[in-house]
Amino acid sequence: MHRYGLVLLVAGALLAAAGCSGGDDEEPQATPMTTAAATTARGTTTTTDQPSPTTVAPPIGEASPAPGPGRTLLRFVRAAGRGDADGMWALLGEPTQASIGPTLDDFRAGSAEDLRRGLGTLAPTARVILSQRVGERWGAAAVVGERKEGGRTEEFAYGAALAPQGAGWRLELGGVVLTRLKPEPLAVVGRSPAVGVNVGAAGDLNELLMWLDGDALGVDRGGATPFTATLNGRLPGPLQPGRHAVVAFAATTDTATATAWIFRVRG
Repeated sequence: MHRYGLVLLVAGALLAAAGCSGGDDEEPQATPMTTAAATTARGTTTTTDQPSPTTVAPPIGEASPAPGPGRTLLRFVRAAGRGDADGMWALLGEPTQASIGPTLDDFRAGSAEDLRRGLGTLAPTARVILSQRVGERWGAAAVVGERKEGGRTEEFAYGAALAPQGAGWRLELGGVVLTRLKPEPLAVVGRSPAVGVNVGAAGDLNELLMWLDGDALGVDRGGATPFTATLNGRLPGPLQPGRHAVVAFAATTDTATATAWIFRVRG
């Protein structure tokens, strides 16, 4: 299976387990979750089981707020909700198109329908919670939205890496794999949970970032090779009860991936 196709399937599985129309020209701003991390005088630092972890502060890579990545991801989610294969295709970067197509007709007959049934269910309520430019090469964005599962309405998150192309941004559903999300999506945890992710790629990982409720986290990085990493976020202090959203981003020289998920802190 092509590397881009694999990431699409993983994204769909996460949505299942955790569960372009009017307005596309708007400039959505990232909005915070219902609760944010509480700041205290003493932070907490998690450790990894990997050898020789390296403490990183600030996170590896540089990011700054930018509306373009979030706007593009929101347009993609809305196109998925409408089942608009042409609209989704136009927002995919050329490397992603070549891998999951490689033609528009192939995309219409395959991945477009999977995206409509998965990611598209968030479209009616989707809102941007993160929109960042990462260095000169990449962007990171995330949305949250609600969907019904088992008779309940719950909130789900979706993140993506993007790359500048022409005058805009295009989604990069690339060959970096993010696994072992901590806390698990939709988990209910205490006020000082371990927050982290494992990263693997075919090349050296040179940009690694995490955000909690829109704020950048310092991270402890472990890993025995340049192309693997175990990231553990360093919380500023105990978290407030309620929902929280994590976004993780990882990039090599050639490709990038981001993911987002939600967990809840007990009241």
